[in-house]
Amino acid sequence: MDAPSSNSPPIDPFEREAWLNEILSLQEGAALRKVSVDTILRQHHRGETELVKRSTRLWGIRRRVAMLIPGWILAILTPLLSWTFW
Repeated sequence: MDAPSSNSPPIDPFEREAWLNEILSLQEGAALRKVSVDTILRQHHRGETELVKRSTRLWGIRRRVAMLIPGWILAILTPLLSWTFW
């Protein structure tokens, strides 16, 4: 079975959670959100967006934050998205 591309989320709920928690570069996060990197930095300085320090000089953003998906949403959607409850 082929590995899913980085643009499509995995089907398995646990793999999807790990996929959403991956840290992207600010450029990738800005592209997902369709804004500029400066906008993401301004939102971070206002406390609206959480950034992750990848190293001493590099910053990143979690895919979940870039896509504006709250963490609690998967707890609700996971049973609905899985085929096991049928």
